[in-house]
Formats: sequence, structure tokens, C-alpha cells
Amino acid sequence: MKINSKDNNNFKVCVLGSGRAAHFFAHRLKDTAATFELTGIVSRDIGKVSKSLFPFSIYDYSCIPEADIFILAIPDDQIRSIAEQIPYPEALFLHCSGAQELITNTEHEHHGVLYPLLSLNFQMEFAPNIPLFTETNSEYHKPILNNLAQQISTDVQELTSEKRLNVHLCAVISQNFSNHLWHIAQDICLTKDLDFKWFKPLLEQGLSQVLSQNAKETQTGPAVRKDKNTIDKHLKLLANSNWKDIYKHLNQSIIETYEEKL
Repeated sequence: MKINSKDNNNFKVCVLGSGRAAHFFAHRLKDTAATFELTGIVSRDIGKVSKSLFPFSIYDYSCIPEADIFILAIPDDQIRSIAEQIPYPEALFLHCSGAQELITNTEHEHHGVLYPLLSLNFQMEFAPNIPLFTETNSEYHKPILNNLAQQISTDVQELTSEKRLNVHLCAVISQNFSNHLWHIAQDICLTKDLDFKWFKPLLEQGLSQVLSQNAKETQTGPAVRKDKNTIDKHLKLLANSNWKDIYKHLNQSIIETYEEKL
């Protein structure tokens, strides 16, 4: 194992997992420079591993190959237990979670984080400038981790666990929540025989504005105007009680945000 030796010209990397994060890192690593060699993929369900990765050795958890770096692209609640199953204490263990701190109190000494800020999808091709956040408990391994990250993305940032958790929170609010609202709008369009494509210019305008201006300054709609009549009409159209609650809470939040201004 070379990661703790002076001979650090080539490192073997093993990816654990079969989900979207595992596929993202495995696909990126298979095309990297010779410094980092993807030696294998470990998965509980080998059938879920993409056929495009089959030229690499595929393992289950009963036969984990030796490697210098293990990327744990697995669910957050499995990170510690899976790491403890890997019998290579000198390796560098990296998890990919935005919400989990560095692993501590295990038999392995060297830990780190490799967190991509994107919504992963099996079908999508990803740009090379995806923000990739790193953290490690070892000054010695920091340049190795950053070098690995730079093979995957052109936008690499070192970030503490606390800041990374706040990044994850903002990602959930700005992407996951907005996607759920798009789902609600699409469902309403489907049931009311409306074309969701009509909203494309509106959505593009909103994204363009928020990327160039303060979102608080560009807010529009009935809640900003305190237009109770329109809000009540909308509420009567929403048969789904959960969606109705979401509409109420978001309107109330907007009203309270702009109360001093009105």
C-alpha cells in the first residue's frame, strides 16, 4: 500500500456502492490520469452496477480488494459500519455525504470527504466544473485528496464539516424543495389539461434572476402584495391537503418576510 509511503506516484482506488454517487465517481475515475487507478467496485447488489463499468473487477462485501483509497459512496447510516468491515487500516477512507462529519473512533486512522454538489442521475452527463468539496483529518493526505478531487472536477474547495452541512441544507432547499414544487405544478397541469412547457420562459427567467440578483429583491406574487382574495382562490383549487398546507406555509413565510416593506 503506497498511500503512506514516499512512493506516491500511483494510488489504487476502490469505490463502494452501486447507486448514483458510486457510478458518478467510478465513471470519472476510469478516465483519470494514471496517478489514480480504479481497481474495483464493491457492491451488495452486483446486478445494479452499470455494464459500462464491467471491465473493472466487481466485488461483493465478502471479498474487498486492497486499495490505497476507498470511496464510500453509500447511504449515510451505513458509512461507519461498512468502513469497519474494510481490513486495510492504512488506507484513506472517503465518504461522499454532505450531512455527515468526518468518521471518528474507528480502527482506521485516515479519513476524509469527497462531496459533489449536484443532484445525481444515472442518465445525465455531468460538466467538469461541478463543485467538489473536500475535507480530511490528515495534513499528509490533504494534497493527495485534493489531487484526486482535481482529477474529477475543475472546481475543488476545502470545506469544514459545519460549512458542508450548511451547503447541503441550502442544496436541499434550493434544489430538492423546488423540484417537489415543480412536481406539484406538473401534476396540476396534467389534471387540468395545461401544458407545463408554457412555464419554461418563467422558470428560466427566475433562475437567471436568482443567479445574478438578490432573490429577496426579485420576489413577486400575491403574497408579496398581500392579495388575500387570490390566495383564497388558489387554496380552493388545491384538493390535496398536503399541497394546501405547503401553499399556506410558503405564502405566510413570504408575507412575514416583506411585512416591514409594505
